[in-house]
Amino acid sequence: MMDRLHIIKKQEDNQHHLDEGSILMAEPAATANTLPAEIQAGLDRFRDEMETALGPELVALMVYGDVLCRDVNRSRLDGVNVMVVLRQVRLADLDKIMKPVKAAGKKIGLVPMVVSETDIKGSADVFPIKFLQIKHHHKLLYGTDLFQGMEVSKAHLRLRCEQELKNLMLRMRF
Repeated sequence: MMDRLHIIKKQEDNQHHLDEGSILMAEPAATANTLPAEIQAGLDRFRDEMETALGPELVALMVYGDVLCRDVNRSRLDGVNVMVVLRQVRLADLDKIMKPVKAAGKKIGLVPMVVSETDIKGSADVFPIKFLQIKHHHKLLYGTDLFQGMEVSKAHLRLRCEQELKNLMLRMRF
C-alpha cells in the first residue's frame, strides 16, 4: 500500500513539473566523486593529454550523459561521452588528439564529440533534446562551461519531440 501511495505522489510531482514545461530526466549524480575511480583517472589523464596536445585551442572538455546519472547501471553503459570543444575544428588539431582519443577509448570506453565554440552556440535549435540533456547532466573537466546559461527554446524542443513521435508512429504502421 505504501509503495502505491509513493507512486501516486511521484506521478503528482511529475505532473506538476510537466505543467511548468520542464523536462523530466534521470537525476544527476550528487557529487563529482561518484564516477568510478578507473573512469575518473582515465578522464584526468585524457584531460591532461588534451591540454598538452591542443594548448590554447582547447576551450572546454566535459563528460556528459548516462555515466553521470544515479539511476544508470554502469555495467550497461555504451561508453563515456566526452565533448571536446575547440576554438576551431581543424584537421591538424584532430591529428594531434588521435592517439589520446584512441587510448582513452580502449581504457575507459571514451566516446568523443569534437565541436567548435560556434557549433555549440549555433546548434541548440537543431539538437534541443541533446543539448538540454547535456546542460543538465555534464561535468566540466577543463575550461569554460558553454552550457551554463544556455537557453533551449521550448518551441524547438516541441518540434523535435513531435518529429520523434511522428517517426515512431509511422514505423509502427508496419
